[in-house]
Amino acid sequence: MTRAIALLFSCLVTAAATAGAETDLCWPLDLGTRYLTSNFMEHRPGRFHAGIDFKTDSRGGFPARAVADGWISRIRFTPGGYGKALYLRTEDGSTYVYAHLERLADPLRELVEKAQRRRGHWDVSLQFPPDLHRVRQGDVLALTGQSGTSGPHLHFEVRDRTNRPLDPLAHGFAVLDTIAPLVLKVRAHPGGPRGRVHGTSSAHGVGDGVVPLSGNLGTVAVSGPIAFSARIVELSDLKAHRLEPWCVRVTLDDSLVFSSRNDRLAFHQNDRSALVWLETEEGRERWLQRHRDNDLDGRDGQLWGDDPVRWGPGPHIVRLAATDRAGNTTEVHWTVVVDETAVGDWIPAPVRVSFAPSIEDVTWLDPFQGEHLGEVIPLDTLAVRLGRRVPAVIRTSTLTATERGRALRAQGLEDLGWSVEVLAAAWPRGGMLELSPDWGDSLSQDAGLYVETRSGWRFQAPAVRRGDSWRADLPGQGRFALMRDVQAPYLGPGPEEGLVTPSGPGVTPEVSPPRWSVVMFRLEDLGSGIDPATIGARWNGEILIVEPDMPRQRVLVTFPDDTSPGLHSLELWSADRGSRVVERIYELDLVAE
Repeated sequence: MTRAIALLFSCLVTAAATAGAETDLCWPLDLGTRYLTSNFMEHRPGRFHAGIDFKTDSRGGFPARAVADGWISRIRFTPGGYGKALYLRTEDGSTYVYAHLERLADPLRELVEKAQRRRGHWDVSLQFPPDLHRVRQGDVLALTGQSGTSGPHLHFEVRDRTNRPLDPLAHGFAVLDTIAPLVLKVRAHPGGPRGRVHGTSSAHGVGDGVVPLSGNLGTVAVSGPIAFSARIVELSDLKAHRLEPWCVRVTLDDSLVFSSRNDRLAFHQNDRSALVWLETEEGRERWLQRHRDNDLDGRDGQLWGDDPVRWGPGPHIVRLAATDRAGNTTEVHWTVVVDETAVGDWIPAPVRVSFAPSIEDVTWLDPFQGEHLGEVIPLDTLAVRLGRRVPAVIRTSTLTATERGRALRAQGLEDLGWSVEVLAAAWPRGGMLELSPDWGDSLSQDAGLYVETRSGWRFQAPAVRRGDSWRADLPGQGRFALMRDVQAPYLGPGPEEGLVTPSGPGVTPEVSPPRWSVVMFRLEDLGSGIDPATIGARWNGEILIVEPDMPRQRVLVTFPDDTSPGLHSLELWSADRGSRVVERIYELDLVAE
């Protein structure tokens, strides 16, 4: 049995055993269906997804239950991220995390409200010793919601005794899955200035990214350093949410050259995500080789395409297999001919990648967001700041009159005349470039560094002055500009006709509903963005804790249960990151039905 076949057999046995394993754990969600919208170690900007997301029919309010006996070890409320989150610790040292909750069970909510009143602010982080707040398996802990995120669902994690996230599908929470992963596109890239695919410096590929590939994918001719990527998606149910395959393996002539298994994650390794995926305009693809800096658990292999001459003369067979946690597998294969003059049948599939001929040490592909052939140069000062030699360039990039006008009209951002573009062929993980720009002595305190995105400019950081010089921290490639937010945030009108009605009955006795309906107030800033720490309120002259809901650009206001019907006064205020303030007073009529 070859090593590749042995590994495939091992993956299938492990997956099948996991899917059929008996468990004494309670299901965390009171819902008849068990659909996933996300799974373990999916891509997130700058990190991996640390758990699984259960679909909740696009609404909140479903009971979330304790999966085992234990105690509440932590409660954390944040405007973004996990939103309202509970941490359940059990006797075996495991921790179960419930995130994006709507309303906690009564005793737990009272703990949070007391802490909020003490702090005078909505966001809190409470930690508790063992056995102080015991719960039994099946107890209702909270109702599901969408706090801190863009849509209703339950984010659920399983962590070991060292706080490392584990794949919940392998630890008692498997879902029915009979659909194998789909391979939608495979691409061969020049891996450096000497790399050639079909005799060109452009990537070639097979597949349109929509119709699944199968079987023999044909022949590709290469010479010099090369790299392969693939667009692979996992579908677990009829809802067709696109997930991440659990196990990916690549063999060259039946010898294993790369494997990736998503079993566990250490939070301090989140920045390795940049070494796993290739961002293209057509979608995200996985690299089919392991970067030398990728020390994630479950990653094996090498940069096996850096010198195809070592493979020997003649054609070579590459096999790609993708397996999900239930053991469903898809396999495709293709032929690689190591000869620049050979004929292949893959078609051009460029990802707008280019290298300067002077760069000889680029063995890992990290595409630029544009064509810059001949402009990329080794920059020793950049290499020193980032910790290793990085072929890169920093160049000035002046905003055009059209760009300045658009930024001002659409986002209320005033261009302050400084802009740079950073390009690099291999940005190191965790690298931060520090610049000392000459911004002068008269720069206003509300100036900030912004990065260009497809939808406009996004606030990156405030302008920082140390001693007699300014500092700009650039976290990666991109176009950066110094701007000033000159427009105050917008605060909406509140409920129609100022009427507030009772909230109605609750869905479970463990979670008492508020007496009055929660009222939503629109709060947005298209420039520097709202600073959640500045959001505040007074209710009839007394401080009232209100909930920031930043993903939906609004503030949620829950009125005190002891408020009597009639006219009342609500004062709301907030500021953006440029220190522009908005304030509004509302007259609200609480009407008893």
